[in-house]
Amino acid sequence: MRFASLHALSQIKVDLPRLDLARDSGLAIGGAPGPGASPGRGTGSAEGPGTGGEGDYIFIASPRTAILPPLAKVPGSVAGDTYHIRFSVGADGRVTRVEMDPPIADEAYRREFLDRMLAYQFVPAQTRDRRNVASVVTVTLRIGH
Repeated sequence: MRFASLHALSQIKVDLPRLDLARDSGLAIGGAPGPGASPGRGTGSAEGPGTGGEGDYIFIASPRTAILPPLAKVPGSVAGDTYHIRFSVGADGRVTRVEMDPPIADEAYRREFLDRMLAYQFVPAQTRDRRNVASVVTVTLRIGH
């Protein structure tokens, strides 16, 4: 049995979205670059070869329980819609801020929804050397039918 050269595999280009980490602010994963962050260009790494021993690799935060929207009295303007919920999670695992896209138009349901999302607890994001750090986690929810 003959095997093809592995050299051909090293020529395969994989386009992955860039992940910006704001080291100084303690923010592990964010939608907007932090101070001093730049989008960068090219295919190389600005961080070097990445030996993995620097302790700055981030394991993202994860919810301690399933994330569920309030299900009682779902208004018709919300039922069946999909929302992207952005949780800002502190280094202690508590939710410090919640953003929704798109916004919920029904004011009473929006308040109930936000209160519920703010009450969730997360296992905090951690660096490779097990330091807890703040992070941002996005969860997609479909409400109702």
